[in-house]
Amino acid sequence: MQKQAKQTFDTTSMLRFLFWTFALTWTAWGLASLIKNNILNNFLQILGVYGPTIGAYLATRPSRQEWLAQFKTKKKDWLYLLGACILAFCSFLLASGNRLDGSSLFIFPLGLLVQILINGEEIGWRGYMQPRFIKHLGFLKGLGLTVIIWIVWHLPLWFFHLRSDSFWFLFLSCPALALCTAGIYKKTQSSLIFMIFHGFHNQVYYFFGVKINLLGELIYYTSLAAYGLYLYYGGKAD
Repeated sequence: MQKQAKQTFDTTSMLRFLFWTFALTWTAWGLASLIKNNILNNFLQILGVYGPTIGAYLATRPSRQEWLAQFKTKKKDWLYLLGACILAFCSFLLASGNRLDGSSLFIFPLGLLVQILINGEEIGWRGYMQPRFIKHLGFLKGLGLTVIIWIVWHLPLWFFHLRSDSFWFLFLSCPALALCTAGIYKKTQSSLIFMIFHGFHNQVYYFFGVKINLLGELIYYTSLAAYGLYLYYGGKAD
């Protein structure tokens, strides 16, 4: 899949990706909203999150070797990930004003592992769609189109009452995360790295609790966006 991202933009494949992504995700989340059984409800919600990754696979039909190649990493890749994670942790800690205790730190790694496993969307967004849009349309237009699609994709979570917080935060979080992951992708070309980062972001967000004020949100997401821009424009790709 990484090699395909360097080829000519394939409109048919992209439309196929978007069709399967939205069809699978919205169907799964719609069914989840109708089912009261907690286990089945959670399964359908997680299945919906994997819609973009399943869509990318169906759109490209990669060989086993091509599919696994996107998870390869270099030593420097982990440094970029570490930088993003430290920034996310510290900036959110500052923004939330929360104090940590030993017990909460103890369960953090377990929660992180769970978030990485259930956060199955990034292979589709950052491994397939976003780099192709940026290559075909340029950085700003490609990133902007990615953000619009990503926001629309999330909306049924609120329409189906699967989330209770305000959906307006998407207009801050989606652009910032798209910028951050664009920088990470350019430097690493590894789906594994930005899968881990997105899982880390989710864990930090829920670990500290989502009840922070607008200023706190701005501090957190501005930090991530700035880091992404630094990676994207800061020197040659590795």
